[in-house]
Amino acid sequence: MFVVPTISKQKKLKNCSRFEMTDYCDLVIASVDRLDVEGNVEAYQDIAAVLRGLEMGAQARILSVVDYADTRSLAGIREDELRSIGSRTEYNYICFEQKANPLKFLQDAAKSLFNKSAPKENESDGIHIDLFRELRRMNPRALEEDDVVRLFVTEGTTLESSRSGITNGKEWMGFVRLYRPSWLDVELETLASVKTYLPAGSQISLTLTKKSSVGMEFDIKRRLSQAKQSNDLNVVDRAGDLAAIESDLQKSSTCVFNAEFIVKVVSSSKEALARDLASTVKWLRPLGDATIETFGKVNALLASQPGGVQGESFGLLELETREYLPIFSYSKPEVARAETSLGFHRRDGSITYFDLFDRERSSNNIIINGNTGSGKSVLANLLTSALISDPKVDIVKIDVGGSYRKECELANGLECSFDISEPSRLDPLRAIPLEGVEQGHLSIVVDLVETLLLDGEEKSLLRSERAQLEEQIELIIRSGCREMVALLRKLELPERNAVISRWTEGVLKNTFLGTPRNLANKNYLYYNFKDLQNATSPDYVRAIFASVIAELNLRLSSADKAGRKIALIIDESPFFVEHSRRFFKLTTANFRKFGHITILISQQFSDFEGVTESGTPDLGILNNSMVRFIHNTEGRVEEFAEKLQLDIQGLQKIESLYRARDYREVLLQTEHETKVLQVRLTPEEYLKVSSSREDNEKINNLRTTVPGLKLEEALKCLSVQ
Repeated sequence: MFVVPTISKQKKLKNCSRFEMTDYCDLVIASVDRLDVEGNVEAYQDIAAVLRGLEMGAQARILSVVDYADTRSLAGIREDELRSIGSRTEYNYICFEQKANPLKFLQDAAKSLFNKSAPKENESDGIHIDLFRELRRMNPRALEEDDVVRLFVTEGTTLESSRSGITNGKEWMGFVRLYRPSWLDVELETLASVKTYLPAGSQISLTLTKKSSVGMEFDIKRRLSQAKQSNDLNVVDRAGDLAAIESDLQKSSTCVFNAEFIVKVVSSSKEALARDLASTVKWLRPLGDATIETFGKVNALLASQPGGVQGESFGLLELETREYLPIFSYSKPEVARAETSLGFHRRDGSITYFDLFDRERSSNNIIINGNTGSGKSVLANLLTSALISDPKVDIVKIDVGGSYRKECELANGLECSFDISEPSRLDPLRAIPLEGVEQGHLSIVVDLVETLLLDGEEKSLLRSERAQLEEQIELIIRSGCREMVALLRKLELPERNAVISRWTEGVLKNTFLGTPRNLANKNYLYYNFKDLQNATSPDYVRAIFASVIAELNLRLSSADKAGRKIALIIDESPFFVEHSRRFFKLTTANFRKFGHITILISQQFSDFEGVTESGTPDLGILNNSMVRFIHNTEGRVEEFAEKLQLDIQGLQKIESLYRARDYREVLLQTEHETKVLQVRLTPEEYLKVSSSREDNEKINNLRTTVPGLKLEEALKCLSVQ
């Protein structure tokens, strides 16, 4: 049994808390936001500079507690599923400590350090101004009761130490100490990655004190000598950096620190603690050499507590300090901004939210790429589930595989299929209002009719023919014509009469015949092109697809005025791009303009590339779709990176994506960020969004075996097998 210092006095200030401990240590501490390593890297470059404000004798402590998340904070449409799967979070703190009488530094810190209004130039020296400014960016706040319980040993707590660890009678604690930093370069993401593997309840404590440049210069000389004698080429390469640092030290242009890095591991039993300590040592290897504290576990406990005296330490250069700060993570604190926000896991187990309609983005159009089996269809269906939950969104889904009948039934949608021998029941002109015809309406109809009039290998009409077509269509539409067949018959284009007759009287006459479908109260339309995938008439397939897309484009302005959004989702996009690239590009541009959304799914981004009339690459579809879910690279990596504007870190993330059966990872790229998402699903949720033939056959077989079984009931039954 032993004694641990406890709180004797505490005071809650505006943006921090001040504590006096029973061992006469004064400290100011604030809870701060964790910082996302996949966010704005430039902001991270300033973090190490915060520590320059430390005065000799003062101690800074950075604490990070990894634990299970409070499920009460979950929200969005996957709230129940996320709660079932579970998630993790982090609690981060910055603390400044001083034994006995606090120095002016601590007094200033308690009063001004976390004050959001910057101090005036003459109220503090430049060092403190930098310190205050940087810490304000971390959103500091006073500790709540949960924070105090998490960090401090409460008065009256009895702790006992044994060979296995330290226990309070309810749980066991052990400690792993990093006693030597890695010789190799440690990246900003290294520690963030390490934290994803630490057991829940683990606490990392990094204490830093200023070290004299004379002492550090001696350490540098020793490390430089060892590096030059090493057989490891990576270590030898480091020698050049160390030589430069030695020069900086002599010029007094860099800071050096004594650092103590301790991980406290908390487990439910002695046996679990032994396993968790061993795994922690393994996960810390990228940071350097670590050891499990045995005889020194009590000292490690005291040193890892806020206010504890720094014990065994190692030297850290200023440029190395940032990589050992446990405040960096794969996430930042997030809350769902809307009921339809879609929650995903990050690599650290925390939850991030994705909003399909985000006003901060210039385009919400999405492209999903991925090889067969990568999970792109599951992801697309998960996105669709968010759209289905929004009553103000009308969804149109198109594919050639017939894979979305299950989703259509769950959404109480309408499935539309086509056969050249039957009337299609399509007529896009009915989407044009009788009054208030806009130039955009006319352009869409012209594009549609031009698609019908092309013959053989033609890619476009002559400019003179296009001008003549535009003039005639404007007159016909403004006269009140709202039937496609009637419009075609009124066209006076002698050189195209034979082609026109195919659509009005010939083998393709069913393309625009039949009573239009009743779409009232149907927010989900599924156009199933399965029967047309191997159709003998490619002209018919092209016309049907162009008509569907034209009708959607004609509805955009009226939907916008009615406060509704349209979501167009196209699977197996190359099939449709091949038949109507013009309409693809037009659609992504229009949907972007009016704030609607397209989701295009394909194995390769190159499927959306075209060629302009001048022979240059046409990246219009890609440029109109600034949200990308990337499952893998394709072709030459250099060209792929240039096309998608990915840096080396982005490429490395793609190569490191996890692709196993339990969950998949995908790289999300937007205008503002690039980050890895984990698609973790419950069994029932997976069956809902899976498009695989095997899964759909299981569901259909069960419903055949049990007549009258509803789809939702079948999904529940299969999910508990």
